[in-house]
Amino acid sequence: MAANIEQQIEREIESLAPMLKLESSALRLERFDAFERVVYLEISGDCPDCDMKAATFVEGIEAHLRRLIPGIAGVRTSTRSQ
Repeated sequence: MAANIEQQIEREIESLAPMLKLESSALRLERFDAFERVVYLEISGDCPDCDMKAATFVEGIEAHLRRLIPGIAGVRTSTRSQ
């Protein structure tokens, strides 16, 4: 089941890529913890660690993934500047 959810997450991240590129940002799935049902994503780009932008950005990604993929309880992120 976890592999199936990871595949769904990867597809959704890929579908968001054009929009993220406009924001000079990108997402990468680090892992999905099936026990906790938490998605771990790496955000990279222009300003992923700017507090307000990052908070809004992560909330939107989490809402999107949770709406489309049953079984996700939350999203945690790490950042990497390019």
